Amino acid sequence: MGRRLNGSSLSSRDGRASWKRGFMGQQVMKRVWHLVFGILFSLEAGAWAQADPALITKGEKVYADKKCSVCHAIKGKGGTAGPAARGPELSDVGAKRESQWLKTFMKDPRTVVPKAKMLPFKGNDEELEALVGYLGSLK
Repeated sequence: MGRRLNGSSLSSRDGRASWKRGFMGQQVMKRVWHLVFGILFSLEAGAWAQADPALITKGEKVYADKKCSVCHAIKGKGGTAGPAARGPELSDVGAKRESQWLKTFMKDPRTVVPKAKMLPFKGNDEELEALVGYLGSLK
């Protein structure tokens, strides 16, 4: 009726082959699910999981040099601009936004959020990468 393969049997009922799960089949399925969930969670984490400490430090300096803290606060520090210019709290922006979204938004905020008050980032690509790395580390 069926043939044995790695502790599971392959039987054909109604002209279709189906695996009867034995111990080995359960182990394989468990590994497949771990792999699938691992991939999904690593994709969600994106580039943040591999942030370089030197890049984060440089990004923190860019944040200070570009005076981002006038409009934005991190852990309650900053955001001293009046209500009309105050931007969102950034303490956990790395948990909310992916790096590509942040790059696109900072280059031209109104292409992403049409009513954005933020001005486009004024700096080079290296500074932008560092700033995005720093913001991504904020969780």
